[in-house]
Amino acid sequence: MKRGIVVFILALMIGLGNLAVAEEMKYPPQIRASTATMLSATTIMMMAVAPQFEEIVGSKLRAVPSDLLASQCMAMKKNKADFWNVHLASSYRAVFGVEEYATPQWGPQKIRMAWKGGPTFLALGVRAKSGINTIQDLKGKKVGVYAGSEGFISAYLAFGDLTLEDVKVIPATGFGGALTQLAENRIEAALVSVATPVAYEMDESPDGLRYLPLPRNDKAGWKRLQLIYPALLPYTVPQNIGTKSGWGVEMSGFPKGNFVYAGQEDVIAYAIAKVYAEGYEEYKDKHSHLPFWTKEAALDVFDVPTAYHSGSIKYFKEKGLWTPEHEKWQQNQIRLENLRQEVWKNALTEAKSKNISTEIDNKEWTDLWKSYLNEIE
Repeated sequence: MKRGIVVFILALMIGLGNLAVAEEMKYPPQIRASTATMLSATTIMMMAVAPQFEEIVGSKLRAVPSDLLASQCMAMKKNKADFWNVHLASSYRAVFGVEEYATPQWGPQKIRMAWKGGPTFLALGVRAKSGINTIQDLKGKKVGVYAGSEGFISAYLAFGDLTLEDVKVIPATGFGGALTQLAENRIEAALVSVATPVAYEMDESPDGLRYLPLPRNDKAGWKRLQLIYPALLPYTVPQNIGTKSGWGVEMSGFPKGNFVYAGQEDVIAYAIAKVYAEGYEEYKDKHSHLPFWTKEAALDVFDVPTAYHSGSIKYFKEKGLWTPEHEKWQQNQIRLENLRQEVWKNALTEAKSKNISTEIDNKEWTDLWKSYLNEIE
């Protein structure tokens, strides 16, 4: 009998503790999101949820837009934004300290998920009337490249056994700038997300739009692609998602999401998790991708190389959604995060001792850093 009373009291204390977590959260009047340009699908999707931020936590959602991914991350790092609204394949670069983050000023960043959303689909796009039908057809063609896009484009070219040296690299100002160049026939290929407004415009234009496919049965091609960019996964675009020209096309994809620095206050990540979990019925029909932003998708993390923030975990635990398997995955991600921090210092020390320049365009340095990353298990 006494044991039953003790169990009851403990359960009551846990319940009151969870209630206290919810009551203690004092949400800020404004939550700032570092994001892409206002015309990007990523930003449009986020702003579709803005009314739920105000309704559920009483915070106005403010977009802090930039066309360059590193600038978006910098806004969060410099506390000009509270979270980063981006897809996993871009946050991955900051988390691992690769590409534009492979500099002493950056290195691997301690960035955590606040909410993992549904998938987005990305490919190299061309004008439908261009006669370019496969990745291999891009040899010698003009491709729009901007800071932060080199990894994606190199991976796609590798699928067709090509490199950046096999195409004509045309500088672009960013994702939106490259798409404008493609639409205006100044380049022949660019990165295209199937739900980007410019993609819809091109799809209805006389020239049309074609996504260069990445057939799932081409195992060798996918192996080459993922060797360069392991965050890219094979998908087939479902109907009613994005432009009609993308329906049924086999291409790459990755989940979008909201990310925060590990040191961010719990209230921000908690608010994000609460809004996306509890506002789903209100926002799910506002964009073709938003029906996939479910609690189930948010907690399907076991292949994701980024830990969750403690604020989001507080919310998940409060709702009974965080399992021992999630906690095991979480602790392993934090272990790997700490290892990346350690080996980054070792790589910089070795580079200095060997007079290796740590500029991101120095292949000797980037190869050295990748060799350290590849040793982490």
